[in-house]
Amino acid sequence: MKKYIFIAILMIALMIFFSKGIDCSKSSISQEEIKIKLTNKFIDNDNHGDPVIVGINKDGQNEEYSIINWTYKSNLWNYLQIGDSVIKPSGTLTLRVKKEDGSYKDYEYQR
Repeated sequence: MKKYIFIAILMIALMIFFSKGIDCSKSSISQEEIKIKLTNKFIDNDNHGDPVIVGINKDGQNEEYSIINWTYKSNLWNYLQIGDSVIKPSGTLTLRVKKEDGSYKDYEYQR
């Protein structure tokens, strides 16, 4: 009987620990800023098939981001085209894709 109580307590503790880990991840993503002009997009088969975008920032440096949390249940992947601007201000979970003609579409974090 003590064995089952111990296992139940351990399971509850693990559930609490891992649920807080997810919140921390969302918080860190919220604090990240993305401002790039898209130069490439690909599926990273080495990382479980995550959709990845590559672009040039304002300093001319290449930056690479996994956007799996925005593509889940959305058309973001198909909407993105080379030359689009991808913007996510720090403190938000909204990813904006701005086309060269000035039109844009916002995508919300899905996890």
